[in-house]
Amino acid sequence: MLGIDPSLQNTGYAVCEVDTVTRKIVRVLEMDTVITEKSKVKQVRRSSDDMTRARLHAVTIRDVIARHQIKVGAAEIPSGGQSASAAKAFGIAIGILASLTIPLIEVSPGEVKMASVGSKTADKEDIMRWALALTEATNSPVEWKTGPRKNEFEIEHNGGYMTKGMEHQADAISGVAAAIQSEQFRQLAGMMHALIS
Repeated sequence: MLGIDPSLQNTGYAVCEVDTVTRKIVRVLEMDTVITEKSKVKQVRRSSDDMTRARLHAVTIRDVIARHQIKVGAAEIPSGGQSASAAKAFGIAIGILASLTIPLIEVSPGEVKMASVGSKTADKEDIMRWALALTEATNSPVEWKTGPRKNEFEIEHNGGYMTKGMEHQADAISGVAAAIQSEQFRQLAGMMHALIS
């Protein structure tokens, strides 16, 4: 299953092996963040730059889907922009998700927090700590990037501090955790078991 934390600047993703009976993550097979930045070339139209950046996110995620033969995904759909530029970025992120060829289970921020940390008041650091512990407990073949300096999260790992960018991958993993607890996933898993039997 593919978890996606979509954004125009940082799209985190995580490929998770899940047990459809116990509805638990067995291990995380791959995770990364697609990062794009605004063009510094003044002659490039803003809309052209946005489209180029969105295309990079979509192409990368489609490649992950093909390589791992993903059948279903999970995503927290962005909403609630406080400005026109934020609303535009949210719209682009939704467009990236809509361009994918797999069914997506939409999860809410509250569902993500409850499925991972077990608290509706969990913050980014709580989710990052949970995701790190999950990947370690399941011997997942993934790496969490670290640096020598503390940041706002102050999560120590492998002799350094987990970089701030890891929040997007943690969000993608927690999105899968929420999706596999959903009624929609239960129905999908039931159909898959019926087709295999």
